[in-house]
Amino acid sequence: MKQAFEFQEQENLVVVKVRNLLSEFIMRDMLDEASKHMKQGNYNYVVDLSEIDYMNSVGLNFLLILKSRAALMAGKVSFANPSEKVLQLLEMTKLTDILNPAHSLEAAIAQVEQ
Repeated sequence: MKQAFEFQEQENLVVVKVRNLLSEFIMRDMLDEASKHMKQGNYNYVVDLSEIDYMNSVGLNFLLILKSRAALMAGKVSFANPSEKVLQLLEMTKLTDILNPAHSLEAAIAQVEQ
């Protein structure tokens, strides 16, 4: 069974590959892992949602909390490859402009590196 998430450090950022974002426990584990990376000076993140078909409020909370925590440290967060259902959820909750999802990993990385 694959892990629910994976953090991969790159040169100027951390890519978070998300496979499951429906559980409060997973969200806490992901935020704990992000905190470890932030303590090491990594404040820029790209969250790859390509393996997520849909998400609930737990997923939205994770995205907002990570973005908020990174911003406190002058970091940036971008989100890549949201499914159509995830995009619909962002539109319904009026979070599209705040979270600014990108349609590819490369575009999300470019957003963070600006």
